[in-house]
Amino acid sequence: MTRAIALILSCLAGAACAGPVAAETIRVGGTGGPLEAMRLTGEAFHKIHPQTNVTIVPGLGSRGGIKALQAGAVDVAVSATAAPAASEPGLVWVELGRTPIIFATASARPGVGVTTADLVEIFSGRKTTWPDGSRLRVILRPNGDSDTAFLRAISPAMDRAVDDGFKLSGVKIAATDQDAADAIGSIPGAVGVTTLLQVRAEARPLTPLPVSGVAPGLAAIANGSYPYAKTLYFVMRAPVAGVVQEYLTFLASPAGRELLAGFGLQVSPGLIAALRGAK
Repeated sequence: MTRAIALILSCLAGAACAGPVAAETIRVGGTGGPLEAMRLTGEAFHKIHPQTNVTIVPGLGSRGGIKALQAGAVDVAVSATAAPAASEPGLVWVELGRTPIIFATASARPGVGVTTADLVEIFSGRKTTWPDGSRLRVILRPNGDSDTAFLRAISPAMDRAVDDGFKLSGVKIAATDQDAADAIGSIPGAVGVTTLLQVRAEARPLTPLPVSGVAPGLAAIANGSYPYAKTLYFVMRAPVAGVVQEYLTFLASPAGRELLAGFGLQVSPGLIAALRGAK
């Protein structure tokens, strides 16, 4: 009995000397629009896994996030572009999900929507007023940005309209997703491109315009009635394991999917399978 008690006391002393379990951190960075949603889902994940924190590294962009991942400065890069044909060896690309791309304004405009023909006129600078006669101002993103690439891909006419838009005198070109949302919200009569995910997660007081009579939403992109959506990707170092695997598994769980759907992101149904395959 004495030897058993001594053994128990020895084990307890060893545990005390070991101290508390060290906290782990998952660093997430990349394209700016999804980052607030990643922060909020990280808080939900932390409640389940209190020894793991999710921190956001801002200001990187898709390409910068991948460079930071390669340099070991982040653990998960969020990209708005798919894996290139010759992606970096040792990196794993996983489709996270889709969110509606929206044409947003700061003011509610009952009954006001746009068609693809209207969008060409607006982004070329040929349409300069709203139906009520107030001035319309276009917010553009830098040439080469994924949102600009999206506009160009709508049609050849929109591609030419974007070229014309860049030539407009005094046109506002927003460098980041947050800059664009700020400009749309603060410049009277502004309209620009953002995502439902960013607007909801950041609680932005912006109004999405229906396109050809269809309001953007998850059901609308799922059934194809609203054709404009942005696919987001996670990029990680292989093998995907440990707390990063746990975080992504949480996002693909019913609780994670419900949380992200509330922000306006339709989680990819193949996320869990992709993560298992990346091990």
